[in-house]
Amino acid sequence: MSEELSKVLEKLEAEKIEELAKAIERLADAIAKLQETGLLGIAVALAEKGEEVLELGANDRRMHHAMAAADAALNALEDVDPIVFKENVEAMSECTMKALNSPDFLKHAKPVGLLGLLKVMKDPDITAGLGVMLYLAKVMGSCLRQKMEQS
Repeated sequence: MSEELSKVLEKLEAEKIEELAKAIERLADAIAKLQETGLLGIAVALAEKGEEVLELGANDRRMHHAMAAADAALNALEDVDPIVFKENVEAMSECTMKALNSPDFLKHAKPVGLLGLLKVMKDPDITAGLGVMLYLAKVMGSCLRQKMEQS
């Protein structure tokens, strides 16, 4: 083998090794991110049982509907600030679970008329909760109105 050919082969091997090193580095970064976000376990489980999971869901009409709903939800999340969204969802979930976990929940969850509403409006917790619900209704209403105008 000529010396020139040997040099070319060595260069190709060095380039291949460098390529592989970069690929391993990217893989290590991806694994670290999966570990950070808590998704590594899910990824491992999918890798181990993925074919079984796919077979179970492939012919299930409900799975197709769930996937379509998840796709729509993920599309809606494209423009969301993940940190703000996470904080808001955590706060709302925590407060909702606190209410639902109350042994007196059903006792307090009863219809209220106009006079009853005026009476409870003195409670700062009620007005804070109503403020959250009214703001949510305002933003949702505005968004829905825009969607209806577009269609």
